[in-house]
Amino acid sequence: KRKNDRESHKSLDWCLLDGFIDISEAKPDFTDEDIVDEVCTFMLVGQDSVCATIVFTLYHLAKHQNMQKKVIQELREVTLNSDITLDKLDEMKYLERCIYESMRICPSIPLIARKLYEDVKLGEHVLPEGCNILMSPFATHRSSQHFPEPETFDPDRFCSKVESCAYIPFSAGPRDCVGKKFAMLEMKTILSRFLLNYKISLVPGKEELQLDYRVTLRAKGGVTLQLENR
Repeated sequence: KRKNDRESHKSLDWCLLDGFIDISEAKPDFTDEDIVDEVCTFMLVGQDSVCATIVFTLYHLAKHQNMQKKVIQELREVTLNSDITLDKLDEMKYLERCIYESMRICPSIPLIARKLYEDVKLGEHVLPEGCNILMSPFATHRSSQHFPEPETFDPDRFCSKVESCAYIPFSAGPRDCVGKKFAMLEMKTILSRFLLNYKISLVPGKEELQLDYRVTLRAKGGVTLQLENR
C-alpha cells in the first residue's frame, strides 16, 4: 500500500518504511520479506524493550522513594524549569544510573541468541562453527560474582566501572545494539518529563513485581502505580 501511495504521488510524510522502500528499489536483493523483518526488529527493540525498561524503572523508583527524591532533585537542578535539551539529558547522571540498574535487575531482553561463524574454545570445550548460542543477561546480571547483593536495587553501583561482559542489556561486541545511545536518550527524555510532573508510589496490595518471560521481559499483569501531581 505504501508503495502504491508513493507511485500515485500522494502527499506523504516521510517515515522509516520509506527508507526501506528506497533501499529495496536501489538494491533488488532487499526484498519485501526483508523489509517486514526489519520493521519487526525496529518494533521489538525500538518500542517494546524501551517501554519495558521505562516501566521497570518507574516501578523501582516508586518502591524506593529516597531514590526518586534524588532523581527529582537532579532534574530540577539540571533543567531549571526550562526545556529539556540534549546537553541537559547528558547531565542527568543519577537518572541514567537508575535506568542502568533497572536494566540490570530487569533486562528488557532476558535472552540473547547468537550463531557461531567459527569454532570457539571455551575452557576445555570447543563450540563448533554453526552452533547456536543462548546467553541470559537476566542470569548474568544477578550473579553475585559480578554484582554484590544482586537482588538489591542500587544505582550507585554504576558509579564505578562495571565489567563490560558481565553487564549486557544491549548485548556486547561488534553486534551489540546499534540504537543503544538513542534508546538511552529516549528513555531519559520520557522519564525526566514524567517524573517532573508526577510523584509516583506503589499501590497497597500491588507492591510485588511478578515477571513474565517472553521475547521481552514484562510485568505479569502490568505495573500499577499511584500518581500525584507535583
